[in-house]
Amino acid sequence: VAEAQRMVAAAERAGIKTQMTFNFRFYPAVLRAKQLVDEGFLGRVFSFRGRYYRSSYIDPNKPISWRQQKAVAGGGALFDIGSHILDMLYSLLGEFATVQATLDTLITDRPAAAGASERVAVDVDDIALLTLRTAGGVLGVVDASRMGTGLTNDIGFEIFGEKGAFRFSGLDPAWLEVYDVRDADKPTGGMRGFRKVETVNRYAGQKAPDWSMAPDFVRTHAECQYQFLKAIAEDRPTQPSLADGLHIQAVMAAAERSSQIGQWVEVSDVLREG
Repeated sequence: VAEAQRMVAAAERAGIKTQMTFNFRFYPAVLRAKQLVDEGFLGRVFSFRGRYYRSSYIDPNKPISWRQQKAVAGGGALFDIGSHILDMLYSLLGEFATVQATLDTLITDRPAAAGASERVAVDVDDIALLTLRTAGGVLGVVDASRMGTGLTNDIGFEIFGEKGAFRFSGLDPAWLEVYDVRDADKPTGGMRGFRKVETVNRYAGQKAPDWSMAPDFVRTHAECQYQFLKAIAEDRPTQPSLADGLHIQAVMAAAERSSQIGQWVEVSDVLREG
């Protein structure tokens, strides 16, 4: 957190524009969800649930990598993939105020190299389970795991509100599932139910590829870079900014501390302590 604070301060002093590569918030379905949230479609938000599952390290004989060494990576599943689902929800629901978390390492040592008999200790988490409350008082959970057997890159969320709800899966990124309580509920159920809203490649200012081409991981990176360059050209703040990255870093630091002491931790306390 202290390093992130210094980066934010240095960028502000230099008067330069910076941006985080939190590219998943640029899925068209997530951008559409953001529009609907800002328009008040959900009304009061009741709760949320976020997930990011990968199966990267289920093999206990997979050699250790830099991602599993705290001195190099800083953290495990929480930092590696948890940061992305946290940012996705942050972009939709605003800042997180407090967090309670449990982190666990399931495979505690791995081969030093392919075929090596020497095993090296793993000192980062494989799984991170977080309970969070936003600054607006919304309670939710986030689950990040690199031990999600059978799942290669499953990121998604559910958000529940008084007037509607959203469901999104990165495995089906061309669609946002939307539920509207204002739909007629009769006769025989009326029009109630989750509807799949087509978002596909409908980025603002889209030229190529054609909007009908399904988006993928690389496209979200391209949109992330485009928005950064556009912010420079238009001389406006970037999003996600280094300050946004600092907030996510503080949330993860609070989660690590919560896992150690078994209590809720205020994100503001972590930021204040640096």
